[in-house]
Amino acid sequence: MSIVQNITGCFNTTIGSSGISRREYNTILKKSAKALSFIKIMISNNNPLFLLPFEKKDLISLEPLVRKFRHKFNEIIILGTGGSSLGAQAICSLASYKTTRNHKTPKLTFVDNIDSERFESLFKRIDYAKTGFVVISKSGNTLETISQFHLCFNSMEKKIGIKKASKHFVLITQNGKNTLRTIAKYLNILILEHDKDLGGRYSAFSLVGLFPAMLAGLDAYSFRDGAKTTLNEVLKQKNSKNLESFKGAAIAFSLAKYRRKANTVLMPYSDQLISFIPWFRQLWAESLGKGGRGTTPIGSIGTVDQHSQLQLYIDGPDDKFFTLIKVTERKKGKKIRPIVRRNSDLNFLYNRTIDDVMNCQLKVTKSMLIRNKRPVRLLEIAKIDEKGLGSLMMHFILETIIVGNLDKINVFNQPAVESGKKLAKKYLRDI
Repeated sequence: MSIVQNITGCFNTTIGSSGISRREYNTILKKSAKALSFIKIMISNNNPLFLLPFEKKDLISLEPLVRKFRHKFNEIIILGTGGSSLGAQAICSLASYKTTRNHKTPKLTFVDNIDSERFESLFKRIDYAKTGFVVISKSGNTLETISQFHLCFNSMEKKIGIKKASKHFVLITQNGKNTLRTIAKYLNILILEHDKDLGGRYSAFSLVGLFPAMLAGLDAYSFRDGAKTTLNEVLKQKNSKNLESFKGAAIAFSLAKYRRKANTVLMPYSDQLISFIPWFRQLWAESLGKGGRGTTPIGSIGTVDQHSQLQLYIDGPDDKFFTLIKVTERKKGKKIRPIVRRNSDLNFLYNRTIDDVMNCQLKVTKSMLIRNKRPVRLLEIAKIDEKGLGSLMMHFILETIIVGNLDKINVFNQPAVESGKKLAKKYLRDI
Protein backbone atom coordinates (compact mmCIF):
# COMPACT_ATOMS: atom_id res chain seq x y z
CA MET A 1 0.00 0.00 0.00
CA SER A 2 1.69 3.18 -1.21
CA ILE A 3 2.54 6.00 1.15
CA VAL A 4 2.85 9.47 -0.37
CA GLN A 5 4.24 12.55 1.33
CA ASN A 6 4.34 16.26 0.59
CA ILE A 7 7.55 17.82 1.92
CA THR A 8 7.30 21.30 0.38
CA GLY A 9 6.47 22.76 3.81
CA CYS A 10 9.98 21.92 4.99
CA PHE A 11 11.92 24.08 2.51
CA ASN A 12 13.11 27.67 2.83
CA THR A 13 11.24 28.55 -0.35
CA THR A 14 8.02 27.93 1.61
CA ILE A 15 8.80 28.85 5.23
CA GLY A 16 11.91 30.99 4.99
CA SER A 17 15.03 30.52 7.08
CA SER A 18 13.40 27.93 9.35
CA GLY A 19 13.34 25.52 6.42
CA ILE A 20 16.20 23.78 4.68
CA SER A 21 17.44 24.58 1.20
CA ARG A 22 17.04 22.19 -1.70
CA ARG A 23 20.81 21.97 -1.85
CA GLU A 24 21.06 20.85 1.78
CA TYR A 25 18.29 18.32 1.27
CA ASN A 26 19.79 16.91 -1.93
CA THR A 27 23.19 16.58 -0.27
CA ILE A 28 21.73 14.44 2.50
CA LEU A 29 19.51 12.47 0.13
CA LYS A 30 22.56 11.63 -1.97
CA LYS A 31 24.41 10.43 1.14
CA SER A 32 21.47 8.15 1.96
CA ALA A 33 22.52 5.92 -0.94
CA LYS A 34 24.81 4.18 1.56
CA ALA A 35 21.78 3.41 3.71
CA LEU A 36 20.02 1.89 0.69
CA SER A 37 22.97 -0.46 0.15
CA PHE A 38 23.03 -1.24 3.89
CA ILE A 39 19.31 -2.15 3.94
CA LYS A 40 19.59 -4.28 0.80
CA ILE A 41 22.50 -6.18 2.37
CA MET A 42 20.41 -6.78 5.51
CA ILE A 43 17.58 -8.11 3.33
CA SER A 44 19.88 -10.38 1.30
CA ASN A 45 21.42 -11.69 4.53
CA ASN A 46 17.95 -12.71 5.76
CA ASN A 47 17.94 -10.33 8.70
CA PRO A 48 14.77 -11.38 10.59
CA LEU A 49 13.39 -7.83 10.60
CA PHE A 50 13.25 -7.89 6.80
CA LEU A 51 12.74 -11.63 6.35
CA LEU A 52 9.53 -11.92 8.39
CA PRO A 53 7.27 -9.94 6.01
CA PHE A 54 7.92 -12.64 3.39
CA GLU A 55 7.24 -15.56 5.77
CA LYS A 56 4.00 -17.49 6.36
CA LYS A 57 5.01 -20.83 7.87
CA ASP A 58 5.48 -19.48 11.39
CA LEU A 59 1.98 -17.96 11.34
CA ILE A 60 0.47 -21.19 10.04
CA SER A 61 2.14 -23.10 12.87
CA LEU A 62 0.63 -20.65 15.39
CA GLU A 63 -2.95 -21.16 14.24
CA PRO A 64 -3.75 -24.27 16.37
CA LEU A 65 -2.59 -22.48 19.53
CA VAL A 66 -4.55 -19.38 18.55
CA ARG A 67 -7.72 -21.46 18.08
CA LYS A 68 -7.14 -23.19 21.42
CA PHE A 69 -6.74 -19.93 23.34
CA ARG A 70 -9.66 -18.26 21.58
CA HIS A 71 -11.91 -21.21 22.41
CA LYS A 72 -10.73 -21.62 26.00
CA PHE A 73 -10.59 -18.03 27.26
CA ASN A 74 -12.93 -15.04 27.39
CA GLU A 75 -10.07 -12.69 28.20
CA ILE A 76 -6.36 -12.84 27.43
CA ILE A 77 -3.96 -10.60 29.33
CA ILE A 78 -0.72 -9.62 27.58
CA LEU A 79 2.15 -9.04 30.00
CA GLY A 80 5.30 -7.24 28.85
CA THR A 81 6.71 -3.76 28.49
CA GLY A 82 8.38 -1.56 25.89
CA GLY A 83 8.97 -3.33 22.60
CA SER A 84 7.38 -6.48 23.96
CA SER A 85 4.05 -4.67 24.16
CA LEU A 86 3.86 -1.45 22.13
CA GLY A 87 3.95 -3.06 18.68
CA ALA A 88 1.21 -5.51 19.57
CA GLN A 89 -0.89 -2.71 21.07
CA ALA A 90 -0.56 -0.68 17.87
CA ILE A 91 -1.74 -3.63 15.77
CA CYS A 92 -4.45 -4.91 18.09
CA SER A 93 -6.04 -1.47 18.35
CA LEU A 94 -7.45 -2.18 14.87
CA ALA A 95 -9.69 -4.88 16.34
CA SER A 96 -12.02 -2.32 17.89
CA TYR A 97 -12.77 -0.97 14.40
CA LYS A 98 -13.90 -4.31 12.99
CA THR A 99 -17.63 -3.99 12.30
CA THR A 100 -18.30 -7.69 11.69
CA ARG A 101 -17.06 -10.75 13.55
CA ASN A 102 -17.87 -14.30 12.57
CA HIS A 103 -15.90 -15.97 15.32
CA LYS A 104 -15.46 -15.92 19.06
CA THR A 105 -12.99 -13.22 19.98
CA PRO A 106 -11.68 -12.92 23.54
CA LYS A 107 -11.07 -9.56 25.12
CA LEU A 108 -7.39 -8.59 24.99
CA THR A 109 -5.98 -6.59 27.89
CA PHE A 110 -2.46 -5.19 27.71
CA VAL A 111 -0.73 -4.65 31.03
CA ASP A 112 2.60 -2.97 30.33
CA ASN A 113 3.23 -1.26 33.65
CA ILE A 114 3.67 -2.39 37.26
CA ASP A 115 1.18 -0.13 39.01
CA SER A 116 -0.16 -1.93 42.09
CA GLU A 117 -3.61 -0.33 41.76
CA ARG A 118 -3.93 -1.75 38.24
CA PHE A 119 -3.16 -5.28 39.40
CA GLU A 120 -5.46 -5.07 42.41
CA SER A 121 -8.40 -4.05 40.21
CA LEU A 122 -7.45 -6.70 37.63
CA PHE A 123 -7.47 -9.53 40.15
CA LYS A 124 -10.83 -8.41 41.55
CA ARG A 125 -12.63 -8.47 38.21
CA ILE A 126 -11.22 -11.35 36.10
CA ASP A 127 -12.83 -14.77 35.75
CA TYR A 128 -9.83 -16.94 36.63
CA ALA A 129 -11.15 -20.06 34.91
CA LYS A 130 -11.65 -18.18 31.63
CA THR A 131 -8.55 -15.93 31.59
CA GLY A 132 -5.31 -16.65 29.74
CA PHE A 133 -1.94 -14.90 29.88
CA VAL A 134 0.73 -14.23 27.26
CA VAL A 135 4.05 -13.23 28.83
CA ILE A 136 6.54 -11.52 26.51
CA SER A 137 10.18 -10.69 27.24
CA LYS A 138 12.98 -11.13 24.72
CA SER A 139 15.73 -11.35 27.34
CA GLY A 140 13.59 -13.22 29.84
CA ASN A 141 15.21 -11.07 32.51
CA THR A 142 13.09 -7.90 32.32
CA LEU A 143 12.41 -6.91 35.93
CA GLU A 144 8.94 -5.51 35.28
CA THR A 145 7.78 -8.54 33.30
CA ILE A 146 9.18 -10.99 35.86
CA SER A 147 7.28 -9.08 38.56
CA GLN A 148 4.07 -9.05 36.49
CA PHE A 149 4.32 -12.76 35.81
CA HIS A 150 4.81 -13.69 39.46
CA LEU A 151 1.88 -11.57 40.60
CA CYS A 152 -0.43 -13.10 37.99
CA PHE A 153 0.72 -16.69 38.41
CA ASN A 154 0.55 -16.48 42.20
CA SER A 155 -3.00 -15.16 41.97
CA MET A 156 -4.04 -17.84 39.46
CA GLU A 157 -2.42 -20.61 41.51
CA LYS A 158 -4.42 -19.64 44.59
CA LYS A 159 -7.68 -19.77 42.63
CA ILE A 160 -7.30 -22.84 40.39
CA GLY A 161 -4.15 -24.68 41.51
CA ILE A 162 -0.63 -24.80 40.10
CA LYS A 163 -1.19 -27.46 37.39
CA LYS A 164 -4.25 -25.77 35.91
CA ALA A 165 -2.66 -22.34 36.21
CA SER A 166 0.30 -23.43 34.06
CA LYS A 167 -2.09 -24.23 31.21
CA HIS A 168 -3.33 -20.65 31.23
CA PHE A 169 0.09 -19.18 30.38
CA VAL A 170 2.30 -18.89 27.29
CA LEU A 171 5.78 -17.36 27.41
CA ILE A 172 7.55 -15.72 24.47
CA THR A 173 11.30 -15.39 25.08
CA GLN A 174 14.61 -16.04 23.35
CA ASN A 175 16.46 -19.34 23.49
CA GLY A 176 19.15 -19.79 26.12
CA LYS A 177 19.25 -19.54 29.88
CA ASN A 178 17.14 -16.75 31.36
CA THR A 179 14.94 -16.23 34.39
CA LEU A 180 11.49 -16.52 32.79
CA ARG A 181 12.48 -19.53 30.67
CA THR A 182 13.80 -21.34 33.76
CA ILE A 183 10.56 -20.66 35.67
CA ALA A 184 8.39 -21.63 32.69
CA LYS A 185 10.19 -24.95 32.31
CA TYR A 186 9.79 -25.64 36.02
CA LEU A 187 6.04 -24.93 35.79
CA ASN A 188 5.62 -26.75 32.45
CA ILE A 189 4.43 -23.55 30.74
CA LEU A 190 4.45 -23.49 26.93
CA ILE A 191 7.38 -21.48 25.52
CA LEU A 192 7.42 -19.81 22.09
CA GLU A 193 10.77 -18.70 20.67
CA HIS A 194 11.65 -15.01 20.32
CA ASP A 195 14.29 -14.54 17.62
CA LYS A 196 17.54 -13.62 19.40
CA ASP A 197 18.55 -11.35 16.50
CA LEU A 198 15.35 -9.29 16.63
CA GLY A 199 15.20 -6.37 19.06
CA GLY A 200 11.97 -5.73 20.92
CA ARG A 201 11.12 -2.43 19.22
CA TYR A 202 11.57 -4.13 15.83
CA SER A 203 9.52 -7.21 16.72
CA ALA A 204 6.00 -6.18 15.64
CA PHE A 205 6.17 -8.42 12.54
CA SER A 206 7.15 -11.45 14.62
CA LEU A 207 4.97 -13.54 16.91
CA VAL A 208 5.52 -10.83 19.55
CA GLY A 209 3.13 -8.59 17.65
CA LEU A 210 1.21 -11.14 15.63
CA PHE A 211 0.30 -13.81 18.19
CA PRO A 212 -1.75 -11.18 20.09
CA ALA A 213 -3.07 -9.86 16.77
CA MET A 214 -4.28 -13.32 15.74
CA LEU A 215 -5.88 -13.79 19.16
CA ALA A 216 -7.73 -10.52 18.51
CA GLY A 217 -9.08 -11.89 15.22
CA LEU A 218 -6.88 -9.75 12.96
CA ASP A 219 -5.30 -10.79 9.66
CA ALA A 220 -1.60 -11.24 10.45
CA TYR A 221 -0.87 -12.26 6.87
CA SER A 222 -2.19 -8.96 5.50
CA PHE A 223 -0.18 -7.05 8.10
CA ARG A 224 3.00 -8.67 6.82
CA ASP A 225 1.89 -8.11 3.23
CA GLY A 226 1.82 -4.38 3.92
CA ALA A 227 5.41 -4.45 5.15
CA LYS A 228 6.39 -6.61 2.19
CA THR A 229 4.94 -4.04 -0.21
CA THR A 230 7.08 -1.32 1.34
CA LEU A 231 10.20 -3.50 1.24
CA ASN A 232 9.61 -4.53 -2.37
CA GLU A 233 9.62 -0.86 -3.33
CA VAL A 234 13.07 -0.59 -1.75
CA LEU A 235 14.35 -3.73 -3.45
CA LYS A 236 13.37 -2.66 -6.95
CA GLN A 237 14.84 0.84 -6.68
CA LYS A 238 18.46 1.70 -7.47
CA ASN A 239 18.22 5.33 -6.40
CA SER A 240 17.21 6.38 -2.89
CA LYS A 241 15.73 9.67 -4.16
CA ASN A 242 12.76 7.71 -5.54
CA LEU A 243 11.77 6.20 -2.17
CA GLU A 244 9.41 7.90 0.29
CA SER A 245 11.16 6.52 3.39
CA PHE A 246 14.48 7.97 2.19
CA LYS A 247 12.90 11.34 1.42
CA GLY A 248 11.39 11.44 4.90
CA ALA A 249 14.65 10.45 6.58
CA ALA A 250 16.60 13.05 4.58
CA ILE A 251 14.15 15.78 5.62
CA ALA A 252 14.25 14.76 9.31
CA PHE A 253 18.04 14.51 9.39
CA SER A 254 18.59 17.75 7.43
CA LEU A 255 16.31 19.75 9.73
CA ALA A 256 18.13 18.41 12.80
CA LYS A 257 21.59 18.94 11.31
CA TYR A 258 21.18 22.32 9.61
CA ARG A 259 18.29 23.95 11.51
CA ARG A 260 18.63 22.42 14.99
CA LYS A 261 15.11 21.00 15.10
CA ALA A 262 15.53 18.98 18.28
CA ASN A 263 11.99 17.56 18.39
CA THR A 264 9.96 15.57 15.89
CA VAL A 265 6.19 15.75 16.30
CA LEU A 266 4.04 12.94 14.89
CA MET A 267 0.41 14.01 14.55
CA PRO A 268 -1.93 11.54 12.82
CA TYR A 269 -5.48 12.63 12.07
CA SER A 270 -6.95 9.21 12.83
CA ASP A 271 -8.01 7.58 16.09
CA GLN A 272 -6.90 4.27 14.57
CA LEU A 273 -3.32 5.48 15.02
CA ILE A 274 -3.53 6.53 18.68
CA SER A 275 -1.68 3.38 19.77
CA PHE A 276 0.74 3.75 16.86
CA ILE A 277 2.19 6.89 18.46
CA PRO A 278 3.80 5.23 21.56
CA TRP A 279 5.26 2.54 19.29
CA PHE A 280 6.83 5.21 17.09
CA ARG A 281 8.13 7.15 20.09
CA GLN A 282 10.02 4.14 21.38
CA LEU A 283 11.32 3.22 17.93
CA TRP A 284 12.69 6.72 17.27
CA ALA A 285 13.95 7.56 20.76
CA GLU A 286 15.58 4.26 21.68
CA SER A 287 17.14 3.76 18.25
CA LEU A 288 18.55 7.26 17.68
CA GLY A 289 19.08 8.82 21.11
CA LYS A 290 22.75 8.02 21.63
CA GLY A 291 26.02 9.83 22.22
CA GLY A 292 24.38 13.22 22.65
CA ARG A 293 22.56 12.87 19.34
CA GLY A 294 18.99 12.21 18.26
CA THR A 295 15.76 14.19 18.28
CA THR A 296 12.96 13.85 20.81
CA PRO A 297 9.75 12.24 19.47
CA ILE A 298 6.52 13.90 20.56
CA GLY A 299 3.09 12.41 19.99
CA SER A 300 -0.05 14.38 19.19
CA ILE A 301 -3.42 13.38 17.78
CA GLY A 302 -5.53 15.47 15.44
CA THR A 303 -7.84 17.19 16.02
CA VAL A 304 -7.67 16.82 19.81
CA ASP A 305 -4.27 18.42 20.26
CA GLN A 306 -5.20 21.45 18.20
CA HIS A 307 -6.96 22.36 21.44
CA SER A 308 -4.08 21.52 23.77
CA GLN A 309 -0.68 21.80 22.05
CA LEU A 310 -1.04 23.71 18.78
CA GLN A 311 -0.62 27.04 20.60
CA LEU A 312 2.88 25.95 21.63
CA TYR A 313 3.62 24.49 18.22
CA ILE A 314 2.89 27.69 16.30
CA ASP A 315 3.85 30.31 18.90
CA GLY A 316 6.43 28.60 21.09
CA PRO A 317 10.06 27.63 20.42
CA ASP A 318 10.88 26.97 16.77
CA ASP A 319 12.63 23.68 17.53
CA LYS A 320 10.24 21.12 16.03
CA PHE A 321 9.66 19.20 12.79
CA PHE A 322 6.04 18.15 12.21
CA THR A 323 4.64 15.09 10.46
CA LEU A 324 0.89 15.10 9.84
CA ILE A 325 -0.73 11.83 8.74
CA LYS A 326 -3.89 11.77 6.64
CA VAL A 327 -5.98 8.69 5.83
CA THR A 328 -7.46 9.27 2.38
CA GLU A 329 -9.91 6.37 1.97
CA ARG A 330 -12.01 5.95 5.08
CA LYS A 331 -15.66 6.07 5.95
CA LYS A 332 -16.97 9.59 5.48
CA GLY A 333 -19.56 9.38 8.22
CA LYS A 334 -23.11 10.66 8.15
CA LYS A 335 -23.91 14.14 6.95
CA ILE A 336 -24.40 16.79 9.60
CA ARG A 337 -27.87 18.35 9.74
CA PRO A 338 -27.89 21.51 11.88
CA ILE A 339 -30.78 21.34 14.35
CA VAL A 340 -31.61 25.03 13.98
CA ARG A 341 -31.68 25.31 10.18
CA ARG A 342 -32.17 29.04 10.09
CA ASN A 343 -29.08 29.66 12.19
CA SER A 344 -26.76 31.24 9.63
CA ASP A 345 -23.81 30.66 11.95
CA LEU A 346 -24.10 26.94 11.18
CA ASN A 347 -24.65 27.09 7.43
CA PHE A 348 -21.06 26.04 6.82
CA LEU A 349 -21.81 22.68 8.50
CA TYR A 350 -24.90 21.83 6.47
CA ASN A 351 -24.49 18.68 4.37
CA ARG A 352 -20.89 18.24 5.54
CA THR A 353 -19.70 14.92 6.95
CA ILE A 354 -17.69 14.47 10.11
CA ASP A 355 -14.78 13.45 7.87
CA ASP A 356 -15.08 16.79 6.07
CA VAL A 357 -14.56 18.49 9.42
CA MET A 358 -11.54 16.28 10.18
CA ASN A 359 -9.89 16.99 6.83
CA CYS A 360 -10.62 20.69 7.14
CA GLN A 361 -8.94 20.81 10.55
CA LEU A 362 -5.90 18.97 9.22
CA LYS A 363 -5.65 21.56 6.46
CA VAL A 364 -5.92 24.31 9.09
CA THR A 365 -3.07 22.83 11.14
CA LYS A 366 -0.81 22.50 8.12
CA SER A 367 -1.61 26.05 6.99
CA MET A 368 -1.04 27.52 10.45
CA LEU A 369 2.31 25.78 10.80
CA ILE A 370 3.46 27.03 7.40
CA ARG A 371 2.21 30.57 8.08
CA ASN A 372 4.23 30.57 11.29
CA LYS A 373 7.27 29.18 9.46
CA ARG A 374 7.29 25.77 11.13
CA PRO A 375 8.60 22.85 9.00
CA VAL A 376 5.81 20.37 8.27
CA ARG A 377 5.27 17.43 5.95
CA LEU A 378 2.01 15.70 5.10
CA LEU A 379 2.09 11.93 4.85
CA GLU A 380 -0.90 10.28 3.17
CA ILE A 381 -1.96 6.64 3.33
CA ALA A 382 -5.10 5.17 1.80
CA LYS A 383 -6.37 2.95 4.65
CA ILE A 384 -5.50 1.98 8.18
CA ASP A 385 -6.33 -1.71 8.04
CA GLU A 386 -3.91 -4.57 8.67
CA LYS A 387 -2.12 -4.10 5.35
CA GLY A 388 -2.01 -0.33 5.63
CA LEU A 389 -0.67 -0.40 9.19
CA GLY A 390 1.99 -2.95 8.23
CA SER A 391 3.13 -0.68 5.42
CA LEU A 392 3.17 2.38 7.68
CA MET A 393 5.15 0.68 10.44
CA MET A 394 7.76 -0.58 7.99
CA HIS A 395 7.98 2.91 6.48
CA PHE A 396 8.90 4.42 9.84
CA ILE A 397 11.28 1.56 10.66
CA LEU A 398 13.11 2.33 7.42
CA GLU A 399 13.16 6.07 8.15
CA THR A 400 14.68 5.33 11.56
CA ILE A 401 17.38 3.04 10.17
CA ILE A 402 18.24 5.53 7.41
CA VAL A 403 18.60 8.45 9.85
CA GLY A 404 20.79 6.26 12.05
CA ASN A 405 22.95 5.37 9.07
CA LEU A 406 23.30 9.04 8.11
CA ASP A 407 24.24 9.94 11.69
CA LYS A 408 26.53 6.90 12.12
CA ILE A 409 24.40 5.54 14.98
CA ASN A 410 23.81 1.88 15.82
CA VAL A 411 20.01 1.79 15.78
CA PHE A 412 19.79 -1.75 17.17
CA ASN A 413 21.20 -1.32 20.69
CA GLN A 414 20.23 0.66 23.81
CA PRO A 415 23.32 0.86 26.07
CA ALA A 416 21.97 3.53 28.43
CA VAL A 417 18.81 1.52 29.12
CA GLU A 418 20.78 -1.63 29.90
CA SER A 419 22.81 0.12 32.61
CA GLY A 420 19.56 1.36 34.17
CA LYS A 421 18.24 -2.22 34.40
CA LYS A 422 21.29 -3.24 36.43
CA LEU A 423 20.87 -0.25 38.73
CA ALA A 424 17.22 -1.12 39.42
CA LYS A 425 18.19 -4.60 40.63
CA LYS A 426 20.86 -3.10 42.89
CA TYR A 427 18.37 -0.70 44.47
CA LEU A 428 15.92 -3.56 45.12
CA ARG A 429 18.62 -5.54 46.91
CA ASP A 430 19.37 -2.49 49.07
CA ILE A 431 15.78 -2.03 50.30
